[in-house]
Amino acid sequence: MISIIVLVILLLSCLLLFFIYKTLNYLPVREIKKRMNRDDSFAIRIYPSIAYKTEIEGLIIIKLIILIAISLVIIARSVPVWFGIIALISYLVVSYFLIGKKPNKFILKVGLIFLRLYAKFLTKFKKYLPLKLLAFFENKPKHSGLYDLDDLTELVKEQLAQEDNRIIEEDLVQISNLLSLSKEPVSKLMIKISNFPIIKSDDLVTPVVIDEIHRIKGSYIPVYDNDNQILGFINKNRLGLESEGRIKNYIDHVSEKLNKNDSLYDAVIRLINDNSYALPVYNDLELIGVIDLGLILSFILSLRQA
Repeated sequence: MISIIVLVILLLSCLLLFFIYKTLNYLPVREIKKRMNRDDSFAIRIYPSIAYKTEIEGLIIIKLIILIAISLVIIARSVPVWFGIIALISYLVVSYFLIGKKPNKFILKVGLIFLRLYAKFLTKFKKYLPLKLLAFFENKPKHSGLYDLDDLTELVKEQLAQEDNRIIEEDLVQISNLLSLSKEPVSKLMIKISNFPIIKSDDLVTPVVIDEIHRIKGSYIPVYDNDNQILGFINKNRLGLESEGRIKNYIDHVSEKLNKNDSLYDAVIRLINDNSYALPVYNDLELIGVIDLGLILSFILSLRQA
């Protein structure tokens, strides 16, 4: 009779540990942390349980193993071993499916009560743990499941489609655009250097030169010195029929440059740092193209429309 009572208590303890474990995994950690920072009383009470999530899970697993082992011993003395094992496994499986993937309000309420007790216990108990055991219980960062920018972009798309999404759509779109800028190389948008005429800084501004410049696709035309080194760019919109003098009078000098594998985000940063509207693009030491702010803005607008 005593064995049966002890067995029932142990099995109920196992069920309670399942309650706690399921509750712990169901709680939205980030949301609770945010609410705690806003002085939400419920979040303040429950957050210590979240802070010790790994330790609590470790204790639950250890306790479950101990309780199951003791239950097996008791069952083995009362009924045939094979019957006891089947009964115990059936109990655990049924307990798991009774709780389900999404705990109901009763399970959450019971689980939260005992989670808070576990958290208080751990804050005191950790001081006396041996170092090796302490290392076992220490929090280890879980893998985010993200490996590269494509995964992060996919996460933003999933967030946009989420029904209970509380992040402003415009913010998510901006994040997605920023990720696209970080992913795309400047070589994708640049205008090849072969599309530009060779214009020297000492060249005279004549109707023929102005017409040639305005026929080019880009807004900013590279200008060279006598050694064929790029000095800067000329904005073709500054040149009109009444323009005169030499090209060097219209140059916007640049000090920055880009590699073909640099991202569009890198290009924006360097354009800002250089206070420029266009930059040369190199493949090692070879000048291969030009990227300007207008091309990048057109790319961003195309993303927004998409």
